[in-house]
Amino acid sequence: MDIQLIQQTAVDAARANRLAGEDRAVILPQGCEVKSLEHLMVGRSRYRGKLVTSTLADFVSYVKAHAPADAFVDIDHMAATAFFNLGTSDMSGHGDYTATLKLPPTAAFSALNRIDGQKLTQKDLAEWLEDWHEFLTAEYAEGDATLARAITAVRKVTVKSITENSTTVTNVSSARSTMEEIEAKSDNGLPAGFNFVCEPYLGLTPRTFRLVFSVITKDDKPVFAMRWQQREATIEKIAKEFKSVLAEQLGDAAVLTIGTFQP
Repeated sequence: MDIQLIQQTAVDAARANRLAGEDRAVILPQGCEVKSLEHLMVGRSRYRGKLVTSTLADFVSYVKAHAPADAFVDIDHMAATAFFNLGTSDMSGHGDYTATLKLPPTAAFSALNRIDGQKLTQKDLAEWLEDWHEFLTAEYAEGDATLARAITAVRKVTVKSITENSTTVTNVSSARSTMEEIEAKSDNGLPAGFNFVCEPYLGLTPRTFRLVFSVITKDDKPVFAMRWQQREATIEKIAKEFKSVLAEQLGDAAVLTIGTFQP
């Protein structure tokens, strides 16, 4: 009788240590640790996981296939995260089933960002123009857009220095001044700027980016600079397009919110 009582007490204790609900778990006597039994079940207690992709089309198709979702768009980093089991404030979910999109810049757009504001030698600039020639057109006052002309002009720049001395003499004083003018010229004519046309991020529309061209003539060797005109305004437009494209392609599959969310 005592043995039966001990056995029954052990069974009752084991049942008491089991947690009710779909997530099967037990409370271990050592330290009262909660141990999940999910790995012993035929299948998971619930569907969860995390998709990470850099392709807009794959992100959209996946969200649509597992809709509905709550999606948060981080326009500063060209990223978006969709939660499929976030739930509501009244009936919250675990928020551990997600899909994340991080758009990478195209190679051409990365090259544009690297060249912006950099000081370049003749060789560096000529080689950059040749490497990315398919995305570039030159801008001349007379309307010539031939890039070959611009590359030849960059490779054949002449720096000319003109020094002018001026002396003024009066009965009680004298003054002398020196003025130096340094000018960079090319027989082919230097361009006023360049137009760089590329797709900034995979899945977004191509844009025209204007690069203002300048020559620095402090020394006997010219230094060139390319400045991306209206950079901040253009980046803002790209971010707005990103959100607009997501909203259009996802439709009713997700509710979009600008920002980031941590469940």
